[in-house]
Amino acid sequence: MIKYFASLMLFVLCSSFLHPGKYPVVKLYAYEQKVSGGANFSSDTKGRAVMRQYVYLLVRNERTIEIEKVWINGSETAVTTDIVQSPVTIEKSIKFGNEAAFETLVPTTDHRVMQLLFTTEPGVEKTIPSRYRQYPLLIAYKEAGKLYYLGSKSWQQLSPQVNQ
Repeated sequence: MIKYFASLMLFVLCSSFLHPGKYPVVKLYAYEQKVSGGANFSSDTKGRAVMRQYVYLLVRNERTIEIEKVWINGSETAVTTDIVQSPVTIEKSIKFGNEAAFETLVPTTDHRVMQLLFTTEPGVEKTIPSRYRQYPLLIAYKEAGKLYYLGSKSWQQLSPQVNQ
């Protein structure tokens, strides 16, 4: 019995080193931040708040992916990508007491950090594939000709930014 268990554990351990991971993307970080205009804005934009999204993918170092499509709330939007260094932080515009001045979006990691930069606002036409409609953020990406879908069921809310 002990030999069987030891053999099984050795097999599991060896197979985990031989197969580095099924999917090229290890983790998805999806953030949303409310940005409000301050007193110095023109009367056209004064008081209007917009939502800014921050999206990061942790990609295994030995893997290469291409972003095919991105949907926000069911509507397709155009993106570009950039490789950034971890950790990724942003400065808080509102702080209380001894609170940290920065929020960490992506902690320190050994994987490559790919940032998705939105170049257009999502359209009004809902074009998301029907089986993924429950995702407010859906990403279609390819690796070596194989198509993958990765979604986030919710946006993590960041502290709001108030422009002065």
